[in-house]
Amino acid sequence: MGAIKLIRLRFDNPKLFALTLIIAILAGSYFSYAVTNSVVIPNSGTISLSEIIAKSGSTADIQAAVNTMAAAGGGTVRVPAGNFSWNGGTVTIRQGVNIIGASYAGCSGHETGWTTYTAQTILHNNANTGSPMFSVTGTTNTRISGIQFESVAPTRPDSGEISNHIFLTQCKNFRVDHCTFINGAENSVVNTLNWETGTSAYGVIDHCYVYEPYKLTGSGWLWAYGFYSIGAMDYNKGPWDTNLTHFLGKYQAVTNCAMTYVEDCHFSYSRHCTDALQGGWNVVRYCLADHNYPEYGSIDSHGTVDGGRYWGARGQEAYFNTVNGVVGEDGNNAGIRLRGGAGFFFNNTINGVDPLSYGIQLDDYDLSTLDPITNIHNTYVWNNKCTNCIALNVLQGTQNVDYFLRAPSQAQDGFTYTPYTYPIAP
Repeated sequence: MGAIKLIRLRFDNPKLFALTLIIAILAGSYFSYAVTNSVVIPNSGTISLSEIIAKSGSTADIQAAVNTMAAAGGGTVRVPAGNFSWNGGTVTIRQGVNIIGASYAGCSGHETGWTTYTAQTILHNNANTGSPMFSVTGTTNTRISGIQFESVAPTRPDSGEISNHIFLTQCKNFRVDHCTFINGAENSVVNTLNWETGTSAYGVIDHCYVYEPYKLTGSGWLWAYGFYSIGAMDYNKGPWDTNLTHFLGKYQAVTNCAMTYVEDCHFSYSRHCTDALQGGWNVVRYCLADHNYPEYGSIDSHGTVDGGRYWGARGQEAYFNTVNGVVGEDGNNAGIRLRGGAGFFFNNTINGVDPLSYGIQLDDYDLSTLDPITNIHNTYVWNNKCTNCIALNVLQGTQNVDYFLRAPSQAQDGFTYTPYTYPIAP
């Protein structure tokens, strides 16, 4: 059946209003959606539905519920409890619509010892088609919460069978929280910009659990990143913002930058827990990373690659994180890795498996002569704890020029550092 039509209708007759409201509520058991107990009657005398429950967790039923809520001017779609199998397919989330599962998934965060929640709403994707499970474009204040996203492992890690769980484009003040991500065949969450139009994107990801064990077997290019920020800064499409005060200590939009604030998340077996490219910027704090395999840098930012086609990250901040199990197999193994841009790393605890592993590594990756503006600069490292590992490995950069083993100060650097208010999200 079609969507509920009793939306934004004016009622001057109280008896007619009461009768119509009863019909709307009873219709929930007959149509594809159930109306929750939050029917809102604005002062204008119109009716709008602030919440509906999707008939199931299938792509078709969630999409139908999203479309109904968007037509009503926005609100929340509740996805019921259950284990729902997808065979590819994408749900497109529209402006003003939130998607909430039946209960918390993800984890409790550092506050209560990283307890993992048992997800009640599970969306299991049996086909990696290259399309994301949730696609969100150009929205403001969108929230996705309480869902366990699953993908089947690719037949070969380098086969091209890659897809993302959530793909956000040009979204402002989004929140992804209390979600579980399993076998993300490329990325669990991508925060990106449209490279042609630029503008800005920012939001927070908190209390999520990322678990990607399929990479323990196989060979070749191994995917499965946690959260990725991709901006629109390069020499063709947008300026490289050199003013650090636009980034530090503020939760806000920055032109041509995709900014992602990651709090209280737990990562296991990720190639990179977090990463960034094209002027993206990550703030990672109060997170736990363990069993990362292979170890290419748990908390990472990418450098410029492919002949300058892709510029590196604008920078990253990481503090009060714990990274366990860093191994020393090659020169890229580090708890925190900076491959371009600015960095602020303090009060992190990094525990290595052997003394050849690195706590923090600074390396410009490549193309420093082609794109010198993307090189490591304005990087500050202080008060980190490294056990059974080399605290700092510097492959590129000069101390007291490009990087400093102290906090920034007004007298020496012309600015000070104040962390963002914690937590960003309630």
